[in-house]
Amino acid sequence: MEIAKAGNPLIHMLKYSVTMYSTEESLAYKLAPRVAELTLKVFRRSAYVAFGLALQSFFEGDYRKCIH
Repeated sequence: MEIAKAGNPLIHMLKYSVTMYSTEESLAYKLAPRVAELTLKVFRRSAYVAFGLALQSFFEGDYRKCIH
């Protein structure tokens, strides 16, 4: 699949998660995700967003939410 070769993070999530229902069960096992520039870019942005949300929760006084 082209999307797996490009390093899309969704392929990593599909490969390393539990699939509840699939019409083709072996699809996730056939995938060979690789880490590419796109993968690193998306994961880096996600980390910054998660950190920003944690800081916002911390400064709002919602300490339980900032841990998650």
